[in-house]
Amino acid sequence: MKKYQLGFSILLCMLLSSCIREDIDLTECYRNLKIVLEWINTQPRSDQGPIDISVISSNGTEIDLQSDRYGTDVDLLAGPYNIVGWEPTPDISVNGQVISVATNEDGTVKEPITFAGGETTAVVDDNIDFQTIVLPMRQQTRQLIIQVRFINDNFNVLERLEGSVDGITSSRDINDAFPPADGRVRPGSVSSTSVNYDFVKEQDREWFTAGRNLIGIDGDADQTLYLRVFYSTDGYTDVSLDLTSELLGFHTVDVHEPWYIVITLDLGVSFEPVIIDWYAGAESWLNAD
Repeated sequence: MKKYQLGFSILLCMLLSSCIREDIDLTECYRNLKIVLEWINTQPRSDQGPIDISVISSNGTEIDLQSDRYGTDVDLLAGPYNIVGWEPTPDISVNGQVISVATNEDGTVKEPITFAGGETTAVVDDNIDFQTIVLPMRQQTRQLIIQVRFINDNFNVLERLEGSVDGITSSRDINDAFPPADGRVRPGSVSSTSVNYDFVKEQDREWFTAGRNLIGIDGDADQTLYLRVFYSTDGYTDVSLDLTSELLGFHTVDVHEPWYIVITLDLGVSFEPVIIDWYAGAESWLNAD
């Protein structure tokens, strides 16, 4: 009798462990799942999508899917998975859960259009026939607008204004969005560089204005604005301003509005611009002033 019991136990173990064998049909071992997209205070560009979804197993096997704004079904073996989703976007690439923006020939970042993305981890349970996995989707870009205002009567001698800001994120974790999933005020970057600003002269207001969509600022670096003021006399003057503290809320405060940096320069009789005031904050703050 003991021999029969032992033999039955061995057979039962073989049947239960068959799903981990490589030489048998795994069809019955897969579990049906629904990946549901949860839009965190943001909206997709289109209800139809597409949303690219990457499902990565613990051994590195990757399954690529596409979804509409709501989610999609997938069959997976039991085990842990890392799931990443994003709206496919020109000049944006995704590797694992790191997103990167393309750069220009001079190394400065290009400007991506608005998109959302997110990441989660999940364990597929072998004892559950149907599971739902929620994938949070967060806003991945924010516009940084810089406005340079001039006082005094020499605005008409200004030809153009060029500028750049350094300490700008070129690649980062997809979770360090707007706002970051872990609530950090200044998330660090995988890599960072500069962004160029091409200012437009607003003759009726004596302003120069430019805006750029960014995937973030590097919380481990300082941000400095560099301006070059060109005159109709063919001369120019350089001005710089440390923006690090002025960008403290860029990732976390009123993230669905553009963030403004407004600088007032006094253009004296010598045409040497002097910074006399600056302002930083969300668009609604600016309109309230």
